[in-house]
Amino acid sequence: MLAAWLAWPTPVVVIREEGSGQLVARLAAASPLRMTYLHSLIKQPGEEEFQVEAGGLRLVRLASLSAAVLEYYARSEPIERDGDRYVVWVRGETPQALAVLASARGQRTVVVGEHRLPLHQLVPHGTPLRIGVEHWPRLLTWENGCAAEPASSGGASAPCRSGRGGNRCRCQRGGRRRRARGRVGRNGGG
Repeated sequence: MLAAWLAWPTPVVVIREEGSGQLVARLAAASPLRMTYLHSLIKQPGEEEFQVEAGGLRLVRLASLSAAVLEYYARSEPIERDGDRYVVWVRGETPQALAVLASARGQRTVVVGEHRLPLHQLVPHGTPLRIGVEHWPRLLTWENGCAAEPASSGGASAPCRSGRGGNRCRCQRGGRRRRARGRVGRNGGG
């Protein structure tokens, strides 16, 4: 029974290099997943919020302190005021994988709960990345206290990355880094 539970596929958000497919990071498949960034032309912060679903990430909300950032998207939904922010509630999007470019200029950061993953600190500047949902055996989502634990288990999610040496897991909580040593594989072990 335990073996079947450990082998059962569970959704995991993965970040992979676009060309090689090499795993850069994995996260618990918890919603919402937010992508924060600095708009390269308007120089104002923005945020994209996604619902994590089996088929991918579904865009549900755009937000910024600047209406100009949201106007840049040219969406048909109205821009609304929400306190000190402007928001667009997105309707009818199909879940999919995201293609993003990691750069210090745009400062794209994936946020799940209290965990932040600044993409430009994980890979070289200009690296194209793909963020999507994959289904991994549950056993492969736990490693040395730095686990991509499924949201349904009630555990806290912790973003993980495989180091270039293949043996480190680096987690960041609220801007503070911690390291856990352990076996972290390149092809699915994280």
